[in-house]
Amino acid sequence: MPTITMKDVAAAAGVDRSTVSLALRDHPSLPSTTRRRIRQVAEKLGYERNPAVSAIMAKLRRREATPAGSVLAYFNSWQDRTHMRRDRSLGPIFRGAETRAIALGYRLEEIWTLEPRMSTARIRSILLHRGIEGIVVGPMQAQHGHLTLDLSPFACAAVGFSLWRPDLHRASPNYAACLTLAVRQLRHRGYRRIAFFEPLASDKWLYHQWVAGYLVCQHAGLTVPMPPYVWTEWRLDEARAWIAEHRPDAILTPQPWVGEILLRHRLIAPAGPLGFVLLNWRDDHPEFSGIDQKLETVGATAVELAVEGLHLNVRGVPPLPKVVQTPGHWVDGRSTPGKARGTQRVSKAAA
Repeated sequence: MPTITMKDVAAAAGVDRSTVSLALRDHPSLPSTTRRRIRQVAEKLGYERNPAVSAIMAKLRRREATPAGSVLAYFNSWQDRTHMRRDRSLGPIFRGAETRAIALGYRLEEIWTLEPRMSTARIRSILLHRGIEGIVVGPMQAQHGHLTLDLSPFACAAVGFSLWRPDLHRASPNYAACLTLAVRQLRHRGYRRIAFFEPLASDKWLYHQWVAGYLVCQHAGLTVPMPPYVWTEWRLDEARAWIAEHRPDAILTPQPWVGEILLRHRLIAPAGPLGFVLLNWRDDHPEFSGIDQKLETVGATAVELAVEGLHLNVRGVPPLPKVVQTPGHWVDGRSTPGKARGTQRVSKAAA
């Protein structure tokens, strides 16, 4: 049976080959009815793309679509504009996004969405006036944030889960895998009664991914079952009482301030009997063991998702958003000395 070519599809549809190429890539320059009709003709004829040829053409299109000076927008949605760059979690995300954008031939331009007198109409005008077609929505200050901007002209991606609507392609740490890695590392050191501490608001922010990972570890027999310690308002006396009741031998939390409070009130101590793991490890807490969430990689991945949309001519809110999650790496510290001698130390994460 002869191979059906793009030329055959063009002849059957009564168009030229370049129009067929645009239709098969769902290019918005063609009316949706034309794209649909040509795809139906191609399907009826049994046309199949040659993967090697498609890869070569995609590479050529990328070169044409990424001229020097091309710009991606990075939305900063924090009341304090400088917070995003100063924060020890948000800063690495932005730096990773910026570095990856440059490597792909783009410049990353920060758009402060909460600037005084900034409106949705003004943001749209800025983007269109500057020829910006790709957007990365950084982590938002508002929990369950909304973006009312018409995104149909733009290829978009978000970082994390603070953006509630619309639902875009996302890049984030793999929270459940990070927690499982921490539990396994603690088991290597002899810990068995492993507790999890987290504010309720933060747990909701991440769709309960931390707690879900913790409960899965209990179900798998990796730690002695005990309820996660989740609170609406932190009270030190209640935390003390919970520790006394459940007698954990190690505590996990993604909140650095929790570790600081426990350390200040001597509930934990470097090389002390109660182990402590910071699930969002930062270099300003070298005394803690923890999980490096590889936030620069997360930012870079968000840029890749937006650029992928540009190269494939996919704009607006995706019908089936995808989430790309990055595993973390274990960082050894003095807060997990181990409960038994000769425990093996593992330096790299297993997702």
